Amino acid sequence: MSLSVLVALLPAAGVWIPSVAEAQRVQPGASAVWLYSVPGSAAERYARTLENVGLRPSRALSVRDGGEGWERRSDDRPGASAATAVPPWNDTYRLNLPDETRVGLLPLQLGNSYNTAFPFQGGSGPVWHGRGFTHSLSGGAFGRWGALSMVLNPIWFRAENRAFPMANNGLDGDGRFRSPLSPNKLDQPQRFGDEPYSRLSMGNSAIRLQVLGMGLGLSTAPQKWGGGDLHPMVLGDAGGGVPHLYFGSARPFSIGIGRASVRYVAGRTLESGWYEHTGAERRRLLNGFVLSFQPRGLRGLEVGATRLFHSAWPTQRGELRTLLARPFEGFLKRSLEGVSERDDDQFASVFFRWAVPEDGFEMFGEFLRVDHSWDARTGVLEPDDQSGYSLGFRKSWLTSSGSISTLRGEAIVSGSGHRERGGARIPQAYRSRPPYWDDPVVGGLTHRGLFLASAAGPYANGQSLGFDRYQRNGRWSWDINRFVVRNPTLGATTEASSGSDVLLIVHGELVRFVGRWDVTVGAAWVRNLNRYLISDKTNVGLQFSLSRRFAALGSG
Repeated sequence: MSLSVLVALLPAAGVWIPSVAEAQRVQPGASAVWLYSVPGSAAERYARTLENVGLRPSRALSVRDGGEGWERRSDDRPGASAATAVPPWNDTYRLNLPDETRVGLLPLQLGNSYNTAFPFQGGSGPVWHGRGFTHSLSGGAFGRWGALSMVLNPIWFRAENRAFPMANNGLDGDGRFRSPLSPNKLDQPQRFGDEPYSRLSMGNSAIRLQVLGMGLGLSTAPQKWGGGDLHPMVLGDAGGGVPHLYFGSARPFSIGIGRASVRYVAGRTLESGWYEHTGAERRRLLNGFVLSFQPRGLRGLEVGATRLFHSAWPTQRGELRTLLARPFEGFLKRSLEGVSERDDDQFASVFFRWAVPEDGFEMFGEFLRVDHSWDARTGVLEPDDQSGYSLGFRKSWLTSSGSISTLRGEAIVSGSGHRERGGARIPQAYRSRPPYWDDPVVGGLTHRGLFLASAAGPYANGQSLGFDRYQRNGRWSWDINRFVVRNPTLGATTEASSGSDVLLIVHGELVRFVGRWDVTVGAAWVRNLNRYLISDKTNVGLQFSLSRRFAALGSG
């Protein structure tokens, strides 16, 4: 039996029997702990479900980074439904800390996954799930002292990274591991080398200071901008978090005609070890802002906008100041100097969300533009130039037993606009031009080789449908996804290439609370049609994790 198998199975054998006995001793509600709702986690999706049915006030969705538990006051009141209902996990988890809680331990989680045929990213980053076994370990602590709060939540993982047939991207040596979509412009390796791949990161850690309704912080946790769930257009959780500083409103503030939220972010991304740069040249600057507005008299509606730049790291004196101010420059190339010679990628989007807790329903969407328009006339004539959009919905039902069921759907579309299809850019006239990579120095919207926006990947085309059932003792879910990896006009191809490269994914997951333990099992069937534009392949992904909850340590 391999070491990987032992690592995966021994924890289950060692804790299952005592945990069952422990379950008989724990009284309902006595062991409820703080649920750190990091974007991409089951906790974040649970928090959004409670908002859908009015059991929790709706957050401003301009930025979600897991810190809402600190930023909400204990006197927040949920909607009318809470008068007769209690959240299904109320005996196990609480989304907001009691005022008297100052320090505590986060759950200690051991995760295991296995892919039979090829890498499949069954969850959010920073963990990369290669072929074979992947193990991860996370845990930590939290504390708050007046206006200062802190979360320490590092993550370690090790991917067995077994060999599998790779696409021929035209490069030799370590270059062969690069993306076949665009090996010289997109830093998203198809395989992270030919040895086991492991990494220790700060994971979802953060320290923040909140004074007079404003927040200042340093964080490595993922951010999700806008209303998207699986498919945010600008920043999401698919690649994990980026070390960053931020400053903005801690809570929505009144501006007379409604309430507004704003945040400015500046962070550092790194290339993977399989792209073209080494040393300090691997660093990139990621900075931008997101703002949102909730108009008075239109309950549940939120609209917003984002702008983000991903640039080569500054090396000249005064360059950093210029780059930090760049998100506030104009959108028209005609009024800017040297914009075509820059080493950067730019993204701008508008988004909306409309939630109606009385009906348990919300819908949301986002429209993305890449690069500047030449002038206002061009912007009006060609608004879809290098663009994409996403649309989604969530419908939740609160039952008399206290359980909540949620049906959710989402779609994302991007690619060439009519300007390319009409031949205005002759070299790209009839070729796909996805929005997320353009500059070879920057290497796409990635961090350490993982894409930072939609779960569908950098081609940004796909559809998702899922269902969640939250009960007092846990949750069960299923998901069906269709993601387009690329079409025959993009990346390395062969004479045998035909049709688009498409992933069909059916995934199921079950979570059970047993005493102070959370036990999670899952399985995914992944059918890759026209893999590498050549032939069909099937992968089966298995997941198993154990998480140990701890009571708060006290008032500190």
